[in-house]
Amino acid sequence: MSQINFTRKTFLEREEIARLQQFLRDSPSENAIIGNTSRYGILRTDFQNDTDFLVEPSSNAGRVKIDKLENRAITIDGDRIYQEAIDNIEVPDDNLWYWMRIKYKYVTYEKGTVSINTSGEVVGNGTSFLEVLRGQGTNVPTKVKFLKLDGTPAINSGFYEVVDVLNNQNLILTSAVDFVAENDLRLVVLGTTPLGEMLSAEQQEGLYKYDSCEIEFIKEEQAEVPPHLSSTNPDLTFVQDKMFYIARVRNNAGFVSVDNTNPYVRAEFWEFNVVGLTDKLSRFENLADLQNADAALSNLGVTTVGKNLAKANPAPATTYIRVNANGTVSFLQLQEFAGGLDAYLKNFI
Repeated sequence: MSQINFTRKTFLEREEIARLQQFLRDSPSENAIIGNTSRYGILRTDFQNDTDFLVEPSSNAGRVKIDKLENRAITIDGDRIYQEAIDNIEVPDDNLWYWMRIKYKYVTYEKGTVSINTSGEVVGNGTSFLEVLRGQGTNVPTKVKFLKLDGTPAINSGFYEVVDVLNNQNLILTSAVDFVAENDLRLVVLGTTPLGEMLSAEQQEGLYKYDSCEIEFIKEEQAEVPPHLSSTNPDLTFVQDKMFYIARVRNNAGFVSVDNTNPYVRAEFWEFNVVGLTDKLSRFENLADLQNADAALSNLGVTTVGKNLAKANPAPATTYIRVNANGTVSFLQLQEFAGGLDAYLKNFI
């Protein structure tokens, strides 16, 4: 991977850090993973219960939820769609079917929610203040701002300096104007700037950008058909390998129906190309009979007669390996292999 030659007394500024980010994005591991991806979509991590991006009715009327703690998907651009467990996702209340769709976006706010009182004391819920903030005792205090849950500016809409970080859930801010008590806020880290220097428009957006997920509801035009495949009014905003359907839902006066059986729902899962295996596993019948070992081996193209025999190298110098009952291995030429196979077959006559 390309590197920066970090040495003491070398000044690093925006350009150098931006180049480091580019090096990390262009790492060999990422190139190998994206370059060898055969299919983009939901990253399956729960193989037993299959709950990745699984949508279910919420206990609250007219809403749905995703229970799994962390859900991820990978797009063709290499972006990681990331969604934590979420409840109270409101479904349009018109008794029509909608397709829930996910796509990549980034957010600038930190995890968790916060509240602030008139003294500038901030209390967090699910926050990690110690990881991203510094107080005035460090001589490089961090500046922050607040957003409402919907992303609009908070009542406390200024830029505030951190006085002290007490723990991961509590900190104290200072301001030239009075604070207003406010709850259910998001905290955005703006970083540290020279004393008295105004924040630029770019800095005001936030110091960090985090992978996130945008959930959309696209109205169904043709019964049980994804919006972009509709023959009557196709959804032209759909982008293949960048957007993925996770549910088909309907809200009838607060009663929500969730259709997870439609073949287009959660049908796109990320797959890695394994030469010689991906093509076999893409066929449904390959593992159609796991109760019958011989049938399964045959479906995968593995010989079932003399299962302890394997081909070690290609012709013309073909060699076979036999795993013996005592755990040792024997290397056989074609004539020896044929004789052993003939003896094996005679046991069934």
